[in-house]
Amino acid sequence: MNRLTSGQRVKKYRQFAPLLKKWREIVEKYCKLEKGDAPYWYTERTLVGTLAAAAWQIPHYLSLEEYSVDKSKPLGRGKQRWPGRADLWIRAGKNEYVFEAKHRFRNIGSRTRRPIDFSTYCRDRLNKTKKGAKNINRKSGRALGLLFVAPRITITEKRNIDERINIFLKKLKEVDVDIAWVFPSDALNLRYEGRIYPGVVVLIG
Repeated sequence: MNRLTSGQRVKKYRQFAPLLKKWREIVEKYCKLEKGDAPYWYTERTLVGTLAAAAWQIPHYLSLEEYSVDKSKPLGRGKQRWPGRADLWIRAGKNEYVFEAKHRFRNIGSRTRRPIDFSTYCRDRLNKTKKGAKNINRKSGRALGLLFVAPRITITEKRNIDERINIFLKKLKEVDVDIAWVFPSDALNLRYEGRIYPGVVVLIG
């Protein structure tokens, strides 16, 4: 089987290139050492942690995750304010970013009952997360959305997995954002309740 492994496309924020490379390495390392498990099986909190860990491995990069902040949004002529938490903050050199994150599972098999337009779906979810990030009160830091998508496919379609992954990635690349994907060789048979979970994609925008 000619499997995809990992890759990335960075076109908007070049400083994310080393970050996403390290992130892919971390996911692959976890899957290699923890046989039968993967970080993308869990919530967004877990995947945010892998990206935060990647930042600390790069010189002059810093990260904080799940930290306390004040949030606000326009309300009439003023603002509504409330205490909250931010998912992730990263300083990449001299640039700072604040992220709101989401994690989703998506069926990519040809027999999916409700086929969806992956590019439209991801674009909508990213817009929602970015809107959430903009509510965070922070003097420095560009607000960005962060979306992790873990594709899954039924065991009966395993023979078509490369083809389905290629179609999935092609649609996601239509979204005009930075993107990275990793499909670890150790996750080929990672399965649960009749489905295979071959990897994860992250979109930032």
